[in-house]
Amino acid sequence: MLCFSWQLFLALVGMVRAIWDIFKNPQKLERQVLLFFLLFAWFFVPTLKYIIPRAIVYDDIRHFLEAIFPLVIFAGIGVEFCVEKIKSITTIKFIKVILGPALLLLFIGHFVYVEKNYHPYETSYF
Repeated sequence: MLCFSWQLFLALVGMVRAIWDIFKNPQKLERQVLLFFLLFAWFFVPTLKYIIPRAIVYDDIRHFLEAIFPLVIFAGIGVEFCVEKIKSITTIKFIKVILGPALLLLFIGHFVYVEKNYHPYETSYF
């Protein structure tokens, strides 16, 4: 659960960062703004078609898989933003050297723990 919630949090941070970049200076970064608009369209068009009342959804998660790829890209943008903020906030090199690997070990350790619990059924869980 922690791993899933952190991925959504990072995806939301990435979305906010993309919106911030779009409205901060749209003339300077025309190509990046266009890419962000395409990324938002890639995420919201498949997602919004299931928000329509009385929309029929068969097989649960399979129809939402097309929205996962842009979420991963948004999460990458969120990770980049968080890393930039951590680097700008911390001035002590010891904190920079310890904090990054510690967070990485936390995420990987939690993922391994979750996979250990689901193992031999991890492919049929979703």
